[in-house]
Amino acid sequence: SGTRALGPGMRFVIWTQGCKRNCAGCVSPEFRSLTDGYTIDTNNLVNQICNSIHINGITISGGEPFLQSKELLELLTNISSKRPELDVIVFTGNVLEELCDKNSVALLNQIDLLVDGEYMSDLYCNVGLRGSSNQRFHYLTPRLKTFADEIENGARRQECHWVNEERKAMVKIGIPTHE
Repeated sequence: SGTRALGPGMRFVIWTQGCKRNCAGCVSPEFRSLTDGYTIDTNNLVNQICNSIHINGITISGGEPFLQSKELLELLTNISSKRPELDVIVFTGNVLEELCDKNSVALLNQIDLLVDGEYMSDLYCNVGLRGSSNQRFHYLTPRLKTFADEIENGARRQECHWVNEERKAMVKIGIPTHE
């Protein structure tokens, strides 16, 4: 499967575990713990993504993806060598100017669109692919620029997906809207 709620086209979504921030109103507090979660073999994930022929791109969120920048760099480099047409969107609580260590800079070179900044509930906005108006869109390549209006101002979408084949748990994917 995939989702259309976190970027243009059909997207494969990866949520990373661990975040040192404690943003009030965080959309995914279950991913904050630095010790919970599970390990996924990078090669298996590369194969899973590359064999998902119906996807147009990859969206990475968390937790905080840049806490695993080395692993994500390996993952995206391997995917890019097999499926170079896939675009990449990453959400981070950091601001771009903070991402200056070697692994983060290398990871930025694999990203087409970076959505940066902490979520601030008092700056909530109800459109586009950001939770609050302080968060910025950085088009690091031109690949997603044609979708800029949809990305920045489009209507929010949320989807419900079964977590497992037994259909015992469901997850809501997307950026929440406030009524």
